[in-house]
Amino acid sequence: MIEARTGLRELRMNHNCIREDGALAIGKALEENVYLLYLDLSWNHIRCKGAVAIANCLKSNVCLQKLDLAWNGFGKEGAQAMGQALAENSTLKELDLTNNRINANGMALLMAGLKYNETLEVLKIGQNPFNSDVAKHLLMILEQAEKSALILVEMSDVSVDEDFMAVLERLAAKSHLNVKHGKFTRKVPVKEFRPPKPPPRDPITMIYDYKYERGYRTLDLLMQLDKDNNFIIDRQEFTDGLALMGIEVAEEDIDDLMGKLDHNADGSIDYRELVEGEKEYGHREGRHMQMSTIMKIRELAKTMMQFKFKEVVDAAKNKPDGVAAQTEHAPSAGNGAGASVNAGAVKTSGSGTRAAVKK
Repeated sequence: MIEARTGLRELRMNHNCIREDGALAIGKALEENVYLLYLDLSWNHIRCKGAVAIANCLKSNVCLQKLDLAWNGFGKEGAQAMGQALAENSTLKELDLTNNRINANGMALLMAGLKYNETLEVLKIGQNPFNSDVAKHLLMILEQAEKSALILVEMSDVSVDEDFMAVLERLAAKSHLNVKHGKFTRKVPVKEFRPPKPPPRDPITMIYDYKYERGYRTLDLLMQLDKDNNFIIDRQEFTDGLALMGIEVAEEDIDDLMGKLDHNADGSIDYRELVEGEKEYGHREGRHMQMSTIMKIRELAKTMMQFKFKEVVDAAKNKPDGVAAQTEHAPSAGNGAGASVNAGAVKTSGSGTRAAVKK
């Protein structure tokens, strides 16, 4: 019917489930039709190759003025084909692409051809998944397209921001374009996320953390800080030790920190004060050595035990067989002069042990 030269001017085929195969046939027929002015193909599940076929027919059709393709599924492929067709078509005046799953990428492809069109007056692109930024770029393209004939752009469900409104005001000053858009929403300034600073840690606690992480004993900690080996830590050694551990403390706070450990206020810290300080600061928050440190200590202890066991076994192998204690007799002296010594016979009775020594 579309291919026949019947003089048909308007054709409404909405809600007919034409789908892809039907759209391919309609597209081919429209390429040759020279009478039809208005065609309604809305609500027909036209997608993929069918959408491309309908769009491509506009390149050669020379009579169609109003095309309703709302509520199909053109998507990105259909939008790209429609953009290419609009760049070449010179008769279409009204195009409805409402709810066709045309996202930001699809809109970009559609706009690429729209900027070259000189006859389209009404464009309906509402209820498609794009935002205010895409709508703003559409207006910017229309602002640059001096030969554009558009007088109405309908996207009433798209919320817009102040950037869009600025371009719209600029465009309205030099054209008669009417844009129906959604509600106006102000941009919320995005604040840079800055994680809160962790609370300052007690330097004394950090000293004992340093000890736990390395598996030190309290004596090891003392020797680490005590550079002159007199078993006490003076102020200078304490200051140098903090720097070695990577603990930053202002010079004016050194005395206060030492005062927390120097219980007898003699200006130095000894082993006993380190032990007392560990009870107060080291275990205050239930700190323990890292598991890796514990495992290293266990491995070292295991190796030492194996080495000691090997020494005992080797010593037993080298020991001669026989009685552990033997009685030795000294040789008798000649000519009746001399002495003899019996060291030791051990006799065991039911009630105990008795040793006899003969001279």
